[in-house]
Amino acid sequence: MNKPTLVIDALSQKKNKAFGFQEYLFNLLNDLYNYSDRLNYSKVLIVCDFSEIDSFSRFSDKFEILGFKVFNLPHRLFLQTYLPFKLKLNKQDVVLNLVNYSGLWKRSKNILVIHDLLYLRKELLKNKLMRLQRLIWVGRSIALADTIVAISDYTKNDILRNFKVSKSQKVLRIYNYFNFEKFGNEYVNSEINSEHYFLAVSSAAYHKNSVTILRAFEKFCQLNSNVKMVFVGSINEENANLFYQKMPDNIKQRIEIKSNVSNQELSLLYKNCKAYISASFFEGLGMPVVEAMYFNATLLLSDIEVFREITNGEAIFFNQNSSNSLCEAMLKSNETCIESRQQILDKFSSINTSLKYIDALNNV
Repeated sequence: MNKPTLVIDALSQKKNKAFGFQEYLFNLLNDLYNYSDRLNYSKVLIVCDFSEIDSFSRFSDKFEILGFKVFNLPHRLFLQTYLPFKLKLNKQDVVLNLVNYSGLWKRSKNILVIHDLLYLRKELLKNKLMRLQRLIWVGRSIALADTIVAISDYTKNDILRNFKVSKSQKVLRIYNYFNFEKFGNEYVNSEINSEHYFLAVSSAAYHKNSVTILRAFEKFCQLNSNVKMVFVGSINEENANLFYQKMPDNIKQRIEIKSNVSNQELSLLYKNCKAYISASFFEGLGMPVVEAMYFNATLLLSDIEVFREITNGEAIFFNQNSSNSLCEAMLKSNETCIESRQQILDKFSSINTSLKYIDALNNV
């Protein structure tokens, strides 16, 4: 019997967009490439946007790369349905759908990766059209999946709470693989030079709740004249930006906003910060929190289920709806110093991440 074909759907990849997904995608592909001798497939095909083919060229000696022009989201969703038929896949072949969606009709086996179900929280995702699109596509994709991969126990439980999953479907929790080597040993192992700043790494999405960090920092500044605040990413969410513009100049001068930060600079920011802060209302996992733990940073985290999961409860938790609660956590940040690197290396090792993907792919 001939071995099946594996198709990896990477149509979502776009340079300089969705950095968290980009990191997840290439970390996973690197490990599938490195462990390709364990994959029980005659051929592995990466399907991507034609403009992104060069991004996948490093895998071309083991995997086939096939590009399609992707004009917009509706066209990408159409391609996800069309491609299994275009490629003439059979019932034994497998499509690995990496970002919450598959096609709307089924020709082969499907493995579906769910990163989060944010769209079910209309108070956090205001765009009605986006919620409607996800309502239709995610539900259908879950119904068609042979195996569903959730990136955390929280996300797995969220799927089971909100969707009817048949007995024949597998629902697995497989953590994302983290490539901590990107930071470089010379930075990871350098002498600690703790600076007087809090650190947050965040996008401009509403649910990241940057405005609460700004409000808490303004209150903290009334009690402390030295410590600064560093944002990596953006505070361009409407509420956060409006609050920032109205802050007194002497406080704004203590806030630094960084973008396009290299891995080396980011490693030093994690390593030397007074504490890492996330006030997020919702996460599927929380990649920056994991990275901060790798550098043994003190953690000030919103009290949400997934943060309790990935930290084993070893952080200073605060009420994400209260800037006073976060300000109090900031004042306590000198009281906590936890050795968390080994915990992170164990929890997010290849055995618990990439190799579980290979097992899922070989046993779909």
